[in-house]
Amino acid sequence: MYMLDNAGRPPESLDVLTQENPKTGEAYMERIPPDPWGNEYDYKLLDKRKYEISSWGADGTADTDDDIYWPDRSTDD
Repeated sequence: MYMLDNAGRPPESLDVLTQENPKTGEAYMERIPPDPWGNEYDYKLLDKRKYEISSWGADGTADTDDDIYWPDRSTDD
């Protein structure tokens, strides 16, 4: 919904989604939920139209075998 309201641009950070939208007066989300292991997601804005959301998996450590990325890094664009 954020991207639809903002000409296809992803947010600068996930925190933007919990802030009041000036057009509607409401936030897109009440809060950013944790990943399945109770940790915060990692969010990276890659360019004007691309972003990556990551979970560091059960061990909570980046760059290990249980990391999960969206979009999936193993697929081609």
